[in-house]
Amino acid sequence: MNNNRVQYELIGHSGCKIYLMKDGNENNFIRKFSKNVDYNERLKLQCEKQKSFHGLYIRSPKVLSNGIDKNGLFYFDMEYIHGITLAEYIKKVDVNEIQKIIDMLISQMEPFTYRGYTDNSKIFSAKIKDLVRKIDNPLMIQGLNILSKYNWKNFPLTFCHGDLTLENIIVCQGNFYLIDFLDSFYDCFILDIATLLQDVQCMWYYRFEENLDVNTKIRLIIFRDLLLKKMSIYGVSEKDIYCALLLKLIRIFPYAHDDKTIEFLNKNVEYIIKFLEKT
Repeated sequence: MNNNRVQYELIGHSGCKIYLMKDGNENNFIRKFSKNVDYNERLKLQCEKQKSFHGLYIRSPKVLSNGIDKNGLFYFDMEYIHGITLAEYIKKVDVNEIQKIIDMLISQMEPFTYRGYTDNSKIFSAKIKDLVRKIDNPLMIQGLNILSKYNWKNFPLTFCHGDLTLENIIVCQGNFYLIDFLDSFYDCFILDIATLLQDVQCMWYYRFEENLDVNTKIRLIIFRDLLLKKMSIYGVSEKDIYCALLLKLIRIFPYAHDDKTIEFLNKNVEYIIKFLEKT
């Protein structure tokens, strides 16, 4: 007999419904539903990506089961990890631990699980052209023009979480877990690094916090500098990373409706364009 019951609906950003559940034995678990039938295949891919992830020092919640509900929506159940996000954890972490955190995050990519290089110019070109059709902001178009001329040859096919924000890294009893894997238009670890920079440099997660303390800002700057230094050791150029970051930020723009987010995007896109023009 199925005695599963909903406790709370959790907040997500993809439009999918996410619930904290209890089973018949009073064990907690998470159930994630597709936002509509058309999204089923994407959520299946995300489920498979989470199931197949095996990091050296970082884990992901175990996928327990999956199925289709009475409305035809795909869902999957996963282990519940009771912890805090890295976005919150970093506010109080000792600065000496930041390097260890970065080393752990990079370890889950090592040796970036290369699947080889491919002619990805058409893939990136199609993504950029699609954005051009959706956006009429002059600054965003300027950024897209830069990206349309960029050579993406240094972006190999590799493991890619798809949405590696500080919010999607959970810290629980000293262990780190990746959650909310996302299917990507192109799988490359450089896109994950750019997503981290979206938080640690641009401070996307913190954009609505009016009084973010100075010590947190310092920790984020240290995180950024150590992350870029780590990537340089692997021969990844800052220009590649910042082009990926520019693409990430511009992709948000069609979905930005509040003034704070639009202001955030304009400010950071302008900064990155100036950086790229100097390099």
